[in-house]
Amino acid sequence: MRVLITGAYGQLGHDLVFVLSNHYTVFALGRKQMDITNASRPAYSVLDHMAIRLNGFPDFRDWKEALINFIGEVRGTCI
Repeated sequence: MRVLITGAYGQLGHDLVFVLSNHYTVFALGRKQMDITNASRPAYSVLDHMAIRLNGFPDFRDWKEALINFIGEVRGTCI
């Protein structure tokens, strides 16, 4: 059996690697190996809004345009 341990360089992860590696194939990954903050977005993504387009709805406006319109609508309603 193969076991993946994330946080392998922490106290618990280190002990798990030590104990489990005697019985299993252990893949030990630390914080640097698991850092996906700079990962590029895949070509196909659920954030593509495909379901919206397929159901006949118009695509979203640019967020800057929507924000300007929103501020214009609520400008007189704030105290």
